[in-house]
Amino acid sequence: MKVKEFLKQRQAEKNAVLATNFYNFETLSCVMQAAAQVQAPVMLQLTRSSIDYMGLQMAVKMARQAFADYGIDGCIHLDHGGSVELVQRCLDAGFDSVMIDASEKPFEENVATTRKVVEIAAPYGVNVEAELGYVAKLGQEQGGGFTTPEEAKAFVDATGDADLCALGGGQYETGDAEGRVMPSTLCSMWAGIDYGRVTLGDGAKLEEAFKDGVFTYEDRHLSGIFPTDKTLGVGGGNVGHTFGVDPLDEISLTKAVTWGRRSMLEYRRYYQGYLPGYEKAEPIMTGNVLGVRESRRVTCDYTLCVDDFVARAVFDDEIGRYCYPVDIHVMTTDKSEYSRFQQEYGKTYRYEKGESYGIPYRSLIPVSFRNMLVAGRCIGTDRQMQASIRVMPGCFITGQAAGAAAALAVDSGETRRVKAEALQEKLVSLGAYLPNYRKTKA
Repeated sequence: MKVKEFLKQRQAEKNAVLATNFYNFETLSCVMQAAAQVQAPVMLQLTRSSIDYMGLQMAVKMARQAFADYGIDGCIHLDHGGSVELVQRCLDAGFDSVMIDASEKPFEENVATTRKVVEIAAPYGVNVEAELGYVAKLGQEQGGGFTTPEEAKAFVDATGDADLCALGGGQYETGDAEGRVMPSTLCSMWAGIDYGRVTLGDGAKLEEAFKDGVFTYEDRHLSGIFPTDKTLGVGGGNVGHTFGVDPLDEISLTKAVTWGRRSMLEYRRYYQGYLPGYEKAEPIMTGNVLGVRESRRVTCDYTLCVDDFVARAVFDDEIGRYCYPVDIHVMTTDKSEYSRFQQEYGKTYRYEKGESYGIPYRSLIPVSFRNMLVAGRCIGTDRQMQASIRVMPGCFITGQAAGAAAALAVDSGETRRVKAEALQEKLVSLGAYLPNYRKTKA
């Protein structure tokens, strides 16, 4: 089966496909054991260094035999192939898809090489991936193979902090009226939890722990540790806040990450000492980066506002529907601030099942640019609405829409020339949920 058909089939099943490299028998075995445990398909990738180490035929035979032994559907992909010669060898060896990475070459040579690979792959029925440019890595000079603004017809700012828009001189706002933003959280993973004995909510014994001096700050807003595998006793932690952090300042972020890691010891003491089932709970890792909830909001053609949330708004140009509550975390450790959060998140700005609001395409178009789109938590919203759209599903919705719209804008170079109906039709074909979209008859 061709990779494109393989992926479309999984998309129809609403399943993702893990694409992962393997380097030897041990890494291959680990990947396949994990895939078998969850009965999930997998794309096995090989780079030139792995091929040189294992041998091309040996690597392919190992992968094919692993698919058969573990009863898992899968395909084999050449990852970052650096030459036409290597691509040809992999095609002859039966790879299901290939990537040609000539991104360090001058742009014209890169395009010519990619075109050559597409031509030689066509008789094999194999899909081709290419890399037509990239941003300089640490220690590299900006050279002929790197992406330059002049080559791009449309831009998507998916930085989360609206960095591209801000660096380009675009309009934006930050935080509340005083510029304060929500505290961040350093997420964590925990093991050793006996879920069969967990009987209390995560925050049930906080007041007692405050009296005992367990915590540096009396932070009552404890989202908690959420089960990821009850059998293994593993959970994902959304615990604690880093108050006063400036998400746009690297020194402030570094201090916040440092505090986030130190605070895990306090939460370890709390969970082990106060909550049944957590007596042996241990934090086994923390996030590589800080979980930032709020920074810049780009000023766009339409500002999605809390009134739209209340009205369950419908827009002619909507690119998705969404339903997450308004979730502005506590700004301080005051009891009144936690009461404010509980009222807003739990009652005032929370939908019943089946309710949602629309996200208009105009909220992805910065007023300051004709060829830029934004996606994620920095789209055009007021502060309350940003606290709803900021979480991951909202980023998925706006990211897919921004990518599709950028592709449609390439010919004109104008994001505002993209017709809402054409964008909606494309999104529906990609599986987007647009219940109010009705295709106009020709």
